[in-house]
Amino acid sequence: MEEIRGEKEDRNSEAVKGGRGNDGGIFASCSFADLGLHSSLCEHLKDKMGFQVPTQIQAQAIPVILSGRDVLVNAATGTGKTIVYLAPIIHLLQMRNPRVQRSDGTLALVLVPTRELCMQVYEILQKLLRRFIWIVPGYIMGGENRAKEKARLRKGISVLIATPGRLLDHLKNTSSFIYTNIQWIVYDEADRILELGYGKAIEEILDFLGSRHGSTFEQKNKMIKPSKISKQNLLLSATLNDKVNHLANISLQSPVMIGLDDKKVSLITRCSSVKQLSSLDSHSDEGSEQLSTLPSQSLENYNLPAQLIQRYLKVPCGSRLALLLSILKSIFRKAGSQKVWY
Repeated sequence: MEEIRGEKEDRNSEAVKGGRGNDGGIFASCSFADLGLHSSLCEHLKDKMGFQVPTQIQAQAIPVILSGRDVLVNAATGTGKTIVYLAPIIHLLQMRNPRVQRSDGTLALVLVPTRELCMQVYEILQKLLRRFIWIVPGYIMGGENRAKEKARLRKGISVLIATPGRLLDHLKNTSSFIYTNIQWIVYDEADRILELGYGKAIEEILDFLGSRHGSTFEQKNKMIKPSKISKQNLLLSATLNDKVNHLANISLQSPVMIGLDDKKVSLITRCSSVKQLSSLDSHSDEGSEQLSTLPSQSLENYNLPAQLIQRYLKVPCGSRLALLLSILKSIFRKAGSQKVWY
């Protein structure tokens, strides 16, 4: 299966022409300024990044995030979910007086499942911050030089993109990492984070940051003092299942649910009523029995974005490589940047 899409998720022909969204489309009939974002950020999104109008999910989520509420966003790939959380975080950071400084340490943390997504989010973040040079972006991820990451953390990173394993490593072993001022924690592609087995790591990270909710945890961990700084938690996931629901229950406080239909909202509510859930990596027998009655399988069926093009070809086994090279050559001859999954 081959999937081809442009570099910017929302920069398709309709958006570039500045057309407004219509019924059933992915674009909203409003501007970024209408959502409450700073005029400089709106101009930058439009003039430098090519985002003429927000998508439906952006229009729904950004005002809620700006209000300070925890948010659970059910959004598929290609709906502009990266801008959903980066834009309001940057808006709030650039409005600070006095300005954000490196010595403040990390103020916003974005957790992602893979190295590839880590770099993708970091690249978008870099572009968004070109007008706000005093806000420092950075990333840490498995496979990178740990000593160099430690040096960057020592200098100070305002908005940090991280994979769970490497973040937990630095939380435990890098004393110069200032994480006590974190105000935003984002779980991007939370379903994939948990699918890759990072459930235990996420729970430990929540413990370090003092951002874990739930009476069971508080009773068993009376020695851990709650964080003095109020944190806003944002969870984004393309699918909803038992583990994602459990993560939402222990990390989000009275979240606003965006992009969920009535069935999914009902599922979240019913999962919240299950008193004792075990770790994100495995449920107890009792908890599993109760959750097994919920219609979680139906939540795996979600629509692919309309602008995501999918193609496939049946070819003799020996011709696969030659055909792949030919397709790649044809794609990269076209104008504009392209990303290809094969």
